[in-house]
Amino acid sequence: MQPYLLKEAKEIWDTTDYKNLDFKYNALKYMDEETVSLPYKTILIFTRKEDADIDVLGPQLIKEGMNYIRVDSNDLRDFSFSINLSSVSPQVFIRSGGEKYNLNEIPVIIYRHFDASAITYPEDLNSENYMQSQWSELPSILEDFYHGTWINKPSDSMKNRKTYQLLLSRKVGFKTLDSWVTNDPGLIKQQNNLYTKVLTHHFVESMPNKRIKIYGKHVDANVNENEILLAPALYQKYLRHVYEVRVVVFDNKW
Repeated sequence: MQPYLLKEAKEIWDTTDYKNLDFKYNALKYMDEETVSLPYKTILIFTRKEDADIDVLGPQLIKEGMNYIRVDSNDLRDFSFSINLSSVSPQVFIRSGGEKYNLNEIPVIIYRHFDASAITYPEDLNSENYMQSQWSELPSILEDFYHGTWINKPSDSMKNRKTYQLLLSRKVGFKTLDSWVTNDPGLIKQQNNLYTKVLTHHFVESMPNKRIKIYGKHVDANVNENEILLAPALYQKYLRHVYEVRVVVFDNKW
């Protein structure tokens, strides 16, 4: 038996495919010389390979004359950093793509789905656990030393959870769907026409270098109660929609 949302998840992402997922180098290759010769500013993006939004954003940044460094937590082979703590004013330097950058000369850091638990090292499980524990400190360390603009500061990343998003939506004036976070099958059985989604990112580590994609779905009328009990999830009244709107909130403004 598996949790309800997991049991029918069949789509697997193989993270050993090391192609340029965001098409950065292809975008550079096919742009005209005038665009490529623009003086770049560089921004830093912390995420993971399974981030379709950044796949789309990357080429747009290049078109606007912005260089970017994409650091994927499940592919850190080309990334290193150093901090000289003996200095009166410690600086953070990073290396990526054969280039060295001073962190505080980077105007913006976008922090999204960077997750040290995505680091795999199949050769040795103890080494993998150690690597995950040490890399998990990176976001907090950078927050201590970086003085530029964060888009999603690591210490605020918990505010990305779905429950907070619903509360914030209500606070700024949106009408929200009837929603529950639960693993109580009795509660779910009392409702009808429900749609359910995972509480976290919809990728789950399944085995070394493999991720299962878990999408939302309708709750079957005859759902096995024990499958509900195994793990909490978000349940909402289903609303058939024509289109979807993404809203960004700054404080209480949107």
